[in-house]
Amino acid sequence: MSQGNSSETLAGLALGGSRDAWGELAARHGHAVVVALVARGLALDRAKDLAQAAWMRLIEQQRAGRLQTLSLPGLVIAQASFLAREEARKPPEGHLALVDDSQLADGASDPEARALGRDRLERARVELAACPRSAQQVFRLTYGGEGLPHAEVARRSGLSLQRVRQILCELRKRLRATIEESDHG
Repeated sequence: MSQGNSSETLAGLALGGSRDAWGELAARHGHAVVVALVARGLALDRAKDLAQAAWMRLIEQQRAGRLQTLSLPGLVIAQASFLAREEARKPPEGHLALVDDSQLADGASDPEARALGRDRLERARVELAACPRSAQQVFRLTYGGEGLPHAEVARRSGLSLQRVRQILCELRKRLRATIEESDHG
């Protein structure tokens, strides 16, 4: 797609199913969506996640034949704002299971090693609970019982594959730092 295409032309192409048109529209209007969400009080990372989820939702609606017009960036801002409100209505999630406590140590381990393992696990749980909900969801989908591939995690969470991988990298770094800090502190 060339930069010379008008937004109306791109919108028509996107409504026709052009992936390139969707990509260019997201590139042109994505910043405005994120800024609108940040202006409403969302953290920057969360705003980026919701903006991407809103674009994905619109593309899904177009593919299902439920999207007749595109008024951008207003439609994406409205969709992202709706997603933010829906998320805010959800009750806070309780205990985040990183691993089953019984997996920490086998019966042959000494009590001190099990206690240290539980302490590390609890610190990691606290750190994970402080992360945005989208990061928690990506973590659960990736490291939960099913151990889904990154592409499936992206599909289920409404994020791009690149964003899923970025979130996982950032989470691993945070959790590793938390565990190392507990070992030295």
